[in-house]
Parts: sequence; structure tokens; C-alpha cells
Amino acid sequence: MLEKSFEEENKLEPERKTELAKMLGLPQRQVAVWFQNRKARCKIMKIERDYDVLKACYDSLLAKHESVISENEKLKSKVIANAPLSMAFH
Repeated sequence: MLEKSFEEENKLEPERKTELAKMLGLPQRQVAVWFQNRKARCKIMKIERDYDVLKACYDSLLAKHESVISENEKLKSKVIANAPLSMAFH
């Protein structure tokens, strides 16, 4: 019942806390603590999802960066290999 109530509205107003406590036969403080803990778990899960998205973006950017570095090195090698000998002494 607490979970369903949390899904409907994660903010616990005093009247709602009193009503839930009476319906469940729990102290109001226990209902309030449950809501606080549930909010904290939601925040942690959001941070974990955000981290996963950022990590995937970072990994993709790193792979692209390494690819660009590699391509740059190949192009430098081609330029050096194709440069006339007279330019090599300048």
C-alpha cells in the first residue's frame, strides 16, 4: 500500500501520512521514514541511470577520439612517405 501511494505521489502531506498510518496500523513516523527511504532509493537509481548514460557517451567519444588519432597518424605517415626529398631537407 505504501508503494502504491508513493507511485501516486511521492510527496507525503501530513494528512496523507496520518491516513496511511491509520490504515496500516503503523506509527506516523514509520510511514514518514518509509517515504524518506523510498525517495532516497529513487534518487540513487536515477543517479545510476544517469551514470550509465554518461559512461556510454564517454566510451563512444573515447572510441571516436582514438579513431581520429589513429587516422591522423596514418595521414602523417602518408604525407611523409609522399614528400619529395627536397622538402625533407627544409
